Amino acid sequence: MAQGARHTAEKMLEVRGLRLEAKRQSRQVYTASNLKRGQTGRALLQPDPEPVPCGLGSRAGFTLIEVLVAVAILAIAMVAILKANVQNLDALTKSRETTTASLLAASKLAEIEAAGVANWGESQGDFGEDYPEFTWQVETTSTEVEGLERIAVIVQRSGGVAGREVRIEELMLVE
Repeated sequence: MAQGARHTAEKMLEVRGLRLEAKRQSRQVYTASNLKRGQTGRALLQPDPEPVPCGLGSRAGFTLIEVLVAVAILAIAMVAILKANVQNLDALTKSRETTTASLLAASKLAEIEAAGVANWGESQGDFGEDYPEFTWQVETTSTEVEGLERIAVIVQRSGGVAGREVRIEELMLVE
């Protein structure tokens, strides 16, 4: 046997057209140098490390179909979110209109009470430059009790949807 045959062995390797002379040592580290094509020499070569399990098997990325499915799911979710946002804005607008109409109706009712019911009767109008999009209407109805009338103030948005009006009623004494 050759000298030191137990620990080293001479081998010729060819990697991508490069012939490498290597010595195998006990740690599976290969040494050689002069990596020019067609030359023999020594270089340091190490075996592949153990593969690290990552849960994806041997695949390194996503397939085109997986990406398309993910984008489709994201698009459906975004449409649902945008629809909910539009509905939220619509509900906010309706709420703002209802609140404004309620405050305007209460204000008109207080104005009628301050001026006296006898001075009003059936009338209608708008709220001027402050709230030009809202109109008001006053309806008076006699009751069974003498000197007591039912006053109704109806406020709605001009050109608004029928049924989306605010109606406040109150019983007042006629003086």
